[in-house]
Amino acid sequence: MNERFDNLNTPVGARRSRLAMVASWLLLGAVTVGLGTLARDAAAQDAKTTFDGVYSDAQSARGEKTSVASCSVCHGDKLAGTDMGPGVQGPAFREAWSGRSLGELFDKVKTTMPANEPGSLSAPATADVLAYILKVNDYPAGSAELSSDMAALNQIKLRHQK
Repeated sequence: MNERFDNLNTPVGARRSRLAMVASWLLLGAVTVGLGTLARDAAAQDAKTTFDGVYSDAQSARGEKTSVASCSVCHGDKLAGTDMGPGVQGPAFREAWSGRSLGELFDKVKTTMPANEPGSLSAPATADVLAYILKVNDYPAGSAELSSDMAALNQIKLRHQK
């Protein structure tokens, strides 16, 4: 009964011990959040981009055929744009879509194009058109075809520059 008590009738040593435990938990939480942020940032730097050869030449050739039949009326030859539709190639397009996923572009094309029959392109045909869009925007081709799987497309980011 010789222990000193603070104004809450709690031994001072016990109160200090609780404060040390709370401080330890706060420090552990801060370190955990910091490590999570570092891991997320590292993963973002390692994410696949349109500069990683995410489509094949054969796929972009199929996409060009689909584009001529379904897209060129509004978007013009080589998708450069017309009075009826904007260009989907060139610096303005690349800047506007930079940082966004191919999943977003796929969804936009699949659900809103062609303007006279929105949603009429199959998922594989939409992926082919995306491959052609990447080609006319000077993104390199690779050996594998671009998937029409939304989860996979969401992992690929469009970049304006390397």
